[in-house]
Amino acid sequence: IRALNAGNIETEGDLFFMGTVEEEGMGALGGMKKHMSENTYDASISIDGSGFGNIVFNGTGLRTCEINFHSKGGHAAGAFGKVSNSLYAAARCVVKIASIQVPPDSGTIYCVSNFHAGNDSAINAVASDSQIKINYRSNRQDFLETLHNQIMQAAQEACDEETARWGADTVTWDTKQYVDVPAVTQSANIPLVEALYTVIKDCGIEPTFSVGGATNCTMGIYAGVPSVCIGSGGSGGGDAGTGYAMTLSVTAGVLSPNITGLPTSWAAGDSTWTATDDTGAAR
Repeated sequence: IRALNAGNIETEGDLFFMGTVEEEGMGALGGMKKHMSENTYDASISIDGSGFGNIVFNGTGLRTCEINFHSKGGHAAGAFGKVSNSLYAAARCVVKIASIQVPPDSGTIYCVSNFHAGNDSAINAVASDSQIKINYRSNRQDFLETLHNQIMQAAQEACDEETARWGADTVTWDTKQYVDVPAVTQSANIPLVEALYTVIKDCGIEPTFSVGGATNCTMGIYAGVPSVCIGSGGSGGGDAGTGYAMTLSVTAGVLSPNITGLPTSWAAGDSTWTATDDTGAAR
């Protein structure tokens, strides 16, 4: 705001500054998704991470789900050969997923990150229920759909094979989806991207582009709003004397625009300072 005032710049519309929740993990950009569904904007700029030269202008699609496997279960000795094992079916599924080939240079990935079955108090039991959780992504929605179908097919084949192995009870499966973020695209030649490119260039930095990424700008693009994501400046690499990052935190959740005490220049060796806003609170 001070920079706009110092440059005597009057915007044609209002600027809204906000922080979001539910961005990472199971949150799946939920805060931004809800906000964009309830508000209308001409453009959106998200800030994520350090650095300044990289422009994210597309969004990676991602999903997270659990797959549950079910069988009769029983005693490890007494039921051996008489029942199928849900854990074996889950293991077969993981091996099949690990063998899936994905298109190169498309941001298509998968990761089985959780595996649960049985417990230590029943170490001598055939697990009747087993579960895996998997996260998978792609910069292209059609590739994401294909990968999803391959994973579901792996679950079915694993159950069929485990059932046939013992010729006993039938192993079944079901799935629950936690996260479903669509892959979104927009042109690199829209005014917002081109303007940002010019600004970065004028700062003496060579701009770079990311064709995908799991950032809040995904939900802006999904809502039909021109959106990008850039870094907050500084350096995350800790370059002595050259890189820095400035963070202003607030107790009440609202930062006063009338902040005093910021340094007028940055010198090598500087690390911290104290700023005071118009409430008299040190930050």
